[in-house]
Amino acid sequence: AGPSAVVLVGSSKITLWKTMKEDLAPFEPLNCGFGGARSKDLLEFMPKLVLKHSPRLVVYYCGINDLHFGAEVEVPVANLRRFAENLREAMPTAKLLVLAMNQAPLHFALGLEEKI
Repeated sequence: AGPSAVVLVGSSKITLWKTMKEDLAPFEPLNCGFGGARSKDLLEFMPKLVLKHSPRLVVYYCGINDLHFGAEVEVPVANLRRFAENLREAMPTAKLLVLAMNQAPLHFALGLEEKI
């Protein structure tokens, strides 16, 4: 992707967004999400998932899997802050759009509704 790219990173909600190109037209989004992603994974793989594409905009959705695997809410929040700082340092003109975690029926089944 070129320097005008929109890169989306995160967990399965990003990966499974099948109508992303149509929904975000005329932008040309690059789906770099992967199922099971935790916020620490996005930090670790940021150079390969995000920085190598030189995006103008990064869309971030992550944190649910952190909670699912027992992390307190402070963990994905701290990792998001680090992600934002790393992005600002590496690409000062890039923008970051954070999609909020939302409750879904599965979250209630897993007992996560209190954490979200």
